[in-house]
Amino acid sequence: MKAAILTDSTATLNDRLLNHPDIYYVSLQLHFSSGETFIESEDRSILPEFYHRLKNAKELPKTSQPRPQDFYAIYEELVDKGYDTVFFIPLSAVLSGTSQTGQSVASEFEDQIKTYVIDTGRAATPLRYLVSQALDLVEAGAEPEEVVTKIKWLNAHTTIWALVGDINNLVKGGRASRAQGLLGSLLKIVPLIEFDQEGNISVLAKVRTKRKALMKLADAFIEEAKKYSQGYKGTIAHADDESGAKELADLIREKLPDIEIEFDWLTPVVGTHGGTGTLATAVLPSLKNYLLTK
Repeated sequence: MKAAILTDSTATLNDRLLNHPDIYYVSLQLHFSSGETFIESEDRSILPEFYHRLKNAKELPKTSQPRPQDFYAIYEELVDKGYDTVFFIPLSAVLSGTSQTGQSVASEFEDQIKTYVIDTGRAATPLRYLVSQALDLVEAGAEPEEVVTKIKWLNAHTTIWALVGDINNLVKGGRASRAQGLLGSLLKIVPLIEFDQEGNISVLAKVRTKRKALMKLADAFIEEAKKYSQGYKGTIAHADDESGAKELADLIREKLPDIEIEFDWLTPVVGTHGGTGTLATAVLPSLKNYLLTK
């Protein structure tokens, strides 16, 4: 088996994944009302300016999925390089049509490349973790069915919580009513939300201060971590709030002093939904825990 892993720009790929010859990704785009188009990349240096613009924008930029021709270009390259297997691990289908477009293109190459689609309901650093774990399994010689089964297990056991940076972005994006947005702004309510494995959102809590919100996130994280006796690590991603990310990590480390925590930015497509100042965290269980379920 010669396998490639295909994902998208919301996965915030690190240097190891970006430079790996078997990792491919397609980029999502945002379109501002001014007519400017912003194509996601792995260049973090442009993100502070993006989130500054987002904070002051009257209208949210419109997100769009990768172009079909981007998928065609990748699949044609994969055929030329002799790949026979692709693991397609895109962001949540709730947030984008990326998965659907990718599958449509993949079907046209099915006589040359077998594509395994793992629709995770994830984005950002949890999605990156799934891509990284899939790569580890492929490099260890795992069969395709084992890769799919174990990545689906990891996905099912990864819960994401987020502190919404700007409730008005939820209103503009249709995820909250104007009345809820106005009331939340007046009362300075900080919404905390939880994402299930399909990417659906539920309210974890509504608190009045950011400090209380961070404490609530830390408590949820610590409680979840207790489930994984065979190891785990954490991730915190932010929309231009590095100090908040550090404060959250410090709260977690008060109870879990030895935990490894990965930090990164939320990409524009993901961060637009919650607004500037959004923070997201998740417990990422080791695959060693999978063996305990068998």
